Amino acid sequence: MSVGGAYCASSEAIICAWGGNACHPDDIRECDLTGLSIHVSFATVGPRSRLKVLAELLDDSKQSADRTDLWELIASRLNVAVKGKIHTTSATISPTGKRLAVVADAKVFFGIRVTVVGFVYDIDQTSIVGAIAKGRRTAKGWERQPAARGIEPASDPRKSYT
Repeated sequence: MSVGGAYCASSEAIICAWGGNACHPDDIRECDLTGLSIHVSFATVGPRSRLKVLAELLDDSKQSADRTDLWELIASRLNVAVKGKIHTTSATISPTGKRLAVVADAKVFFGIRVTVVGFVYDIDQTSIVGAIAKGRRTAKGWERQPAARGIEPASDPRKSYT
């Protein structure tokens, strides 16, 4: 049953990429950052739905250090899609404990240019799922920026980076 009280067949239900539960299609939003299907309860409110925990990490309004034992592995997986020296700065575990919302800095040109990237990492698959959001932090928070030299676009949410 949906948040609004509507019903659907189990074959119509969509799995939330963050919560892991089957959801009514009316309750699913596409994350503007990753392209993943997320339940409305995990989404930001506004014209562009974003995975709330990832948006908070990117804006630096929330800090978390979940599963630091995986940060080095995550950085190596990220280097497949993003060039530069990678430094994981924050990560929050999903309610199921199977995924992490991760934010990292990608430094290029001897650390002069820093791109702040955010993504969802699947612990069991040891891979990044969905798209990698790239941008920079400003006084107003994180803002998306176009792909720059040395930072390869990774915008296909169906692609997995292993």
